[in-house]
Amino acid sequence: MIGVWMAAIVLIAVGLALWPLWAGRPGLGPRRRTLNVAGYRGRLTEIDAELAAGTITAEAAQALREEAAARLLADAEEAAEPRHDAGSDARAWGLFAAAALLIVLVSGLGYWFGDSRELAQWIEQSRRDPAGAQRLSIESMVARMERRLEDEPQDAEGWAMLGRSYFVIGRHEDAAVAFDRANRLTAAAPRADWLASEAEVHVMLQGHDFRGLPRQLFERALAIEPGHPKALWYAGLAAAQAGEFALAVERWQALREGELPDEFRAVLDERLQELAQLAAKPAPVASAAASADPAPEPRLVLEIELADELANSVGASDVLFVIARRPDAPGPPLAVRRLSAGMLPTRVVLDDSHAMAPGMKLSLADEWEVVARISRDGTPQAKSGDFEGRLRLGRGDAGKPVALRIDRRLP
Repeated sequence: MIGVWMAAIVLIAVGLALWPLWAGRPGLGPRRRTLNVAGYRGRLTEIDAELAAGTITAEAAQALREEAAARLLADAEEAAEPRHDAGSDARAWGLFAAAALLIVLVSGLGYWFGDSRELAQWIEQSRRDPAGAQRLSIESMVARMERRLEDEPQDAEGWAMLGRSYFVIGRHEDAAVAFDRANRLTAAAPRADWLASEAEVHVMLQGHDFRGLPRQLFERALAIEPGHPKALWYAGLAAAQAGEFALAVERWQALREGELPDEFRAVLDERLQELAQLAAKPAPVASAAASADPAPEPRLVLEIELADELANSVGASDVLFVIARRPDAPGPPLAVRRLSAGMLPTRVVLDDSHAMAPGMKLSLADEWEVVARISRDGTPQAKSGDFEGRLRLGRGDAGKPVALRIDRRLP
């Protein structure tokens, strides 16, 4: 009887998981995009918190933000794919029935041959540690895929799927090998997405260094599909890392012409402004269609400089915190950036992606107090001896470059 009960439990779980499919409910794409955006914002908050705590360097934080943006871009592409058509209901019912039959058979066999105890342990772990159970489930799937590819080594799609699975669970070296197999098998008709995925893995293996093979693979992907979003994003990063700022601007301006999540577009616009300055050329102008759209959220553009009389008092290890909060209101700030004080003078953009806490973001206020503080010990709390500048901004200032001068020492 234990096997029957376990079969019933798993069957119910599968039914719930497939409910959106067999109930024939459209609109999963927008909901998935909303979840992806929420996850992206949460990841940025985690990175800023780690940076503020001093557990990661500014360079590592920037690399993590770029990786998170790439994940958001990839997720947005997948979420935009159609998920429902006229025949989806019948197919979904068939999928549900097949899954149900398979589970009952597997559970019955497990009961008779002793695997029911393992299934019971998996169910118990799912209850106690959902994340750990999910990882075990993925690893079990990966093991099955590995065994299948031993029998079908010419299956390029299988190798690409295995590479994506390896990447998800952090097995980057194995992912590189799997994507390489997939790309070698399709050398006569290469695929841009697989080349870009292999390049992305090598970027991780090289510590976010784009030189050599990663950049070559991104360029090959763009030669096949000039508008491939992931390849354009990473090729822009590669060009910027090599000091080819004009080429980086060109790559990202092409990326900006496509359909992008608002949060990713904000990141891209900020980086384009920085690259345009480095390339000593005018900032790229958005397309007419894009510029006609209203801004989805306020963006504070700050031109921050240090008073001349304080310049010799700032050390190379000092940290620049840029903070926006509601004027005269307690509680956490609405946006925070942590940068090296050695970057001054610099342009800093604050928007909703820099929120420090869920539900506390820049767009919730109509007026902000903005503080630029140079911390001597790397902590965001104001201390005696820190240098500071502050001003108040309103909605009318959003999107316009505003000068913020650090000109006083805290007593």
